[in-house]
Formats: sequence, C-alpha cells, structure tokens
Amino acid sequence: MKLTVLGSGTSIPHPRRTSSGYWLETSGGTILLDCSASIGSRMAANGLDWPNLDAIWISHFHLDHVGGLAPLLAGTKHAGKMKDRTKPLRIIGPTGLKKLIDAFSDAHNYRLLEQPFPVEIVENEALEPLRS
Repeated sequence: MKLTVLGSGTSIPHPRRTSSGYWLETSGGTILLDCSASIGSRMAANGLDWPNLDAIWISHFHLDHVGGLAPLLAGTKHAGKMKDRTKPLRIIGPTGLKKLIDAFSDAHNYRLLEQPFPVEIVENEALEPLRS
C-alpha cells in the first residue's frame, strides 16, 4: 500500500500547501481521496498513473475537497490517454453528488458524465453516530 499526499491544506493560498487530495495505491486498485482544484497538476507533477484510476472518493462538498472534480472529468473526457480505457470509474461521495456533478456539467453543457468509459456514481448516506 502506498499513500501519496497531493495536498493537505485549505482553499486559502499557501506557498507550500495545496488543498485536499490523497492518492492511495493498494493491491486492489487505486483511489483518489478528495479532489481539490489543484489535483490535476499535482497528479501530473507526481507522475501518477491517473488514466488508470479506479475510483474517486469525495468526503464532503467543501470546495477544497471537491473543487477539482469537474475540471478533472472535463480533462479525462478529452485526454488522448483515456480513449482506450474500458474499465469504469467509480465516483463515491455524499448524497447529492450526482446533482452536484450535473450542476457543474449544466453550467456550460460540459456533459461531464459522458466519458469514453463508464462512470458510476455512488452516493453514501451518513454513518450512524457511535454510541458509547
């Protein structure tokens, strides 16, 4: 297992930190944990195999955690590296994730979910609070 920290800061500009994104490689696949605005350039700068990403997990809808999702999907739609991809990309997040992606998409007719590969949206309900 390998974890690459792509960003751990907030939306406030900082000279040494970018907002949230974590690349997790396991024997079962690769997942991007959160998807901030800087995620595309951070994946490229780290030489990560983003065309073979298995899943994206969004923890919550603060912009420093989800602000790069629409640009990433726009990029994957048009990247030559993606044209032969057949495996699905699963995007996991809170209830309302599909509505959020559709709102980004409708803002300029981006059609973000119309990719050259299948995209699966999985919306999670909140976990029950732990009882002591």
